[in-house]
Amino acid sequence: MRILPALPKVTIERDSVSLRVNVLRAAVAVALAGGALAAAASPAAANRGFDYFTTLSSGTCEVTTGEWIVDWAVSNHSTREATLTDVEFSPTPAALPRTVAGGATVHAVQRIPGTGTMGSLTYTATWSGGGSSLNNWYFKPRTQCLKTTTAEAAQSWAVNDEAGAYRGSITGEPGLANVCDPLADGVQVSVEAQLSDGSTVKRIAPLGGCTPFKPFNGATVTAVRGFAGTYANSWHPVS
Repeated sequence: MRILPALPKVTIERDSVSLRVNVLRAAVAVALAGGALAAAASPAAANRGFDYFTTLSSGTCEVTTGEWIVDWAVSNHSTREATLTDVEFSPTPAALPRTVAGGATVHAVQRIPGTGTMGSLTYTATWSGGGSSLNNWYFKPRTQCLKTTTAEAAQSWAVNDEAGAYRGSITGEPGLANVCDPLADGVQVSVEAQLSDGSTVKRIAPLGGCTPFKPFNGATVTAVRGFAGTYANSWHPVS
């Protein structure tokens, strides 16, 4: 009986905000629909292990301008330095470092219109000593980021976890409370609103999206606080 070699184990999590690739034990190139992950193609690749790049994107809605502020995190999963060429952002430009040390991550910040526009990043990574990979990634929000007028502008606060890491954002104004989870990384992000009638209401953001809450029966929002999982952030008064 012929025993076939074990296939590489690849776990892929894909949502509208980011494409995450976790390669657990692989020695071949894997092509993805929303992006590409490629092994180094030099003859000595077997001696160096499996070299590859991953890219994560996360966005925060800037309500004063109606734009998504997209953070691109580009990681070099290799012990060797890599040079990035043919770097293209769409639909707007952004600055990305052209050299990535082995095991390092570099970032780029891109601002894109908040009304249904998808962002994308394409680049070629070439490692020192040979081998390269072509990468194509995207940011596709599930909700629109709408600009508010000066009279309607809401106050905004970050929602952090217990370690102080950013997990999402909340906004508050007398007639509305809102919570957003742009990272969609499995950590539940929620907002608790304190109302003028003495009651409190809690809303949970969907993965990669936002959830608004409008008071009823004449009540108004007087304070809000965010939660990252069960970790409560500080209360913020709303005026």
